[in-house]
Amino acid sequence: SAFAHERPSALRMHSPLVSITEERFRELSGPLRKIPGEALRRYAGKAMTTWGDTATYRYFLPRIIETDQDLWVVARKLLYGNWRSWDTRQVEALETYFRHVLEGSTAEGRYDDEALDACFELGMNVRPAFERLVPTEDSWRPALDLVQEFLSGRRYSGGGDGWQALLQEWLLSPRIRRVLWRSVNLDLDAETALYRDQAIDLLDLLRPL
Repeated sequence: SAFAHERPSALRMHSPLVSITEERFRELSGPLRKIPGEALRRYAGKAMTTWGDTATYRYFLPRIIETDQDLWVVARKLLYGNWRSWDTRQVEALETYFRHVLEGSTAEGRYDDEALDACFELGMNVRPAFERLVPTEDSWRPALDLVQEFLSGRRYSGGGDGWQALLQEWLLSPRIRRVLWRSVNLDLDAETALYRDQAIDLLDLLRPL
């Protein structure tokens, strides 16, 4: 493993305003493979900013990923830790991992917004994932969740105008418009139909832009 040689530094806190009980320290001091996901979740959100350093985060990172922690948080921590400057093997391993994440984010009509968020934060080209996301009669909600994101604005400040522009490009693509218009005769549940109608209304608003 590209991270096998990493060893944690002292799990010290950077702020006197934040305290960690001895129990919390013990949770992270055992064999890496046996550290429970809940303990890692508590650490992952504070890593480097208030708890531990970059070397310590690299040590825990494979287990953090293995226990399905929030990928958007992982992406933000990687950026904070300047991950592109890490050992070449580690950078390549992370790039490979997130490429797989991106490929699976919209596979088989599903929409994994956490995966897309993380990959977008890391500056990856997420456009191919959007291009695979075409709603069908059996998988409307994933695509329409994107419409809701567009209507409500980006949840995270990191996305900004770039994310909104990508959503607009996707929504205005000919095949998405075609699917939306054809869906008016489908027997959809009430909530999905409402999302569909909002998407069609949005098309009218965006078409002149």
